[in-house]
Amino acid sequence: MRDKALAALERKGLLVREKYPKDGRRFRLAPTAEGGRLAEALKGYAQPLRKALAGVDAEALLIPLMALLEGLVRQGVMADTGLCLTCRHLRREGGFYCALLRLHLAPEDLRLACPDHAPA
Repeated sequence: MRDKALAALERKGLLVREKYPKDGRRFRLAPTAEGGRLAEALKGYAQPLRKALAGVDAEALLIPLMALLEGLVRQGVMADTGLCLTCRHLRREGGFYCALLRLHLAPEDLRLACPDHAPA
């Protein structure tokens, strides 16, 4: 998924890949002039949200927000990124339990992008 995002930024002229001179297998990512201007313009984009959330209990929001993402994934509106709540390994009896890892999970342990995710 990361490679697709980088390719899209390249196609839009916002990012370039520059090869390392001493090692042709490696490359460095650099914003184009337009990409730099866009990044600068977006710097304050999230500030109103941060300000509004300053007094909100983040832990109290975690499960409802993850449930919202789960609902969007199950409806096909959003691509599944490896969300624990959409994984066949997750058990929800008396909390959260990962059958693959054989671990009880606290809400803050639930992942948005698990490398071992298996769609339910």
